[in-house]
Amino acid sequence: MARLCRALKGVVCLLLALCLLVSSAYLMREAFHPHDCDGEACPICALILRVEQIGRGLGLLLALSAAGLAVYEASRFCVHTWKNDFSPFTPVRLMVRMND
Repeated sequence: MARLCRALKGVVCLLLALCLLVSSAYLMREAFHPHDCDGEACPICALILRVEQIGRGLGLLLALSAAGLAVYEASRFCVHTWKNDFSPFTPVRLMVRMND
């Protein structure tokens, strides 16, 4: 069951990537080659503008995600360092045998 679920996730990811690739190719063709522009009501120009807005939003999301990941990793490093390096060296921690 887990293999089937993982395979379906892979297929969905591949289909999404294919859709994005085909859409991007279509938009690049329409953006760089002249199309019959109707002016302000042109659906191709509106689609290109919307894709640019989505791209800016994804760029901001990526930057915020990277900043959040950096903060998370820094906090993990600080906690790990504090736990392991700044705890006192007690006989119990050093595993000292106290035989008389």
